[in-house]
Amino acid sequence: MISRIIRAPVRVDLGGGTLDIWPISAIIPNAVTLNCTLSDGITIKIEQISGPSTVVNADTGLIGLIHSTHPDLSLSVAAMRFFGPLTEQGFKVTVRSNVPRGSGLGTSSVILAALLSGLSEALEIKLTPMEIVRTATDIEARIIACPTGVQDYIAPLFGGMNCIRFPAGTLTVNPIPIPDGLRDRMVLIFTGICHFSGAPNWEMVKGFLDSSQIRSAFYQLADIGNSAVNAAIEGNVNSLARHMREDYDVRKSLPVSLLPQTENLFAFLENSPLVAGFRMCGAAGGGTVAAIATEGSSDFLKTEVTDLGYQILELKPKSGGITIDT
Repeated sequence: MISRIIRAPVRVDLGGGTLDIWPISAIIPNAVTLNCTLSDGITIKIEQISGPSTVVNADTGLIGLIHSTHPDLSLSVAAMRFFGPLTEQGFKVTVRSNVPRGSGLGTSSVILAALLSGLSEALEIKLTPMEIVRTATDIEARIIACPTGVQDYIAPLFGGMNCIRFPAGTLTVNPIPIPDGLRDRMVLIFTGICHFSGAPNWEMVKGFLDSSQIRSAFYQLADIGNSAVNAAIEGNVNSLARHMREDYDVRKSLPVSLLPQTENLFAFLENSPLVAGFRMCGAAGGGTVAAIATEGSSDFLKTEVTDLGYQILELKPKSGGITIDT
């Protein structure tokens, strides 16, 4: 009897977010994305059953058959249907997330990548990590009806901190050791405003194509992203934090609505001596802010942010990607 437990980490992106979306990634020659997996994420259980295949969202209690069109089940259903008749019958898939819905840490995409990995392993169908990335990208784009990036799939499939680049006809994933001190100094702040990538992604792509001001800003973001990569390679957390703040400042200046309405949080982060740098995760519009505290200040920063009414996500940068247990 087939039984699998799949565990996959979510990710924090530290530079170049949205530069991983085609055609932006193709047009900007030095487009780059820097991200790192975190210490928790999602768990998926695959069980063999009799009868039609079923998908369960353990966080909401929602249950649907393989042809369900409910949006909370759409990615899991699409991953199962990718394998055609092989998964029409006989499987129960249960998905549980250990991070908040809409956190901006790539949860939905991680579910898709993890389930494609787990089902291909259970069915003994060989899919390389890059094949899973391309498949997942197309599946999600079809569901959200707009372009989607690749970094959220790459993070759990490759694990750890990675620099992602986009030479013509392919993409490359280069591992970087997680800098000393980053685990202790990173503070992840959930804004309480749920982030969903579809609308922000399309707003950014459309703006990039239509507006010379936005296109120029994205070239700046690419330069900043490459500087962030160099800082990570050097293990310089202070420099990485500075480049994250530069990324935030560019995005803040864009004439599109990317930052959630949390003025008190951003005012604090911009002015507090406890903060070395910060940026919005993912395409913004909500979700999580990744902050790097000044040395020795992370506990004080958490207290201040909590007093402002925001939730601290107790996640840390950590190596390792998807695991599958029988």
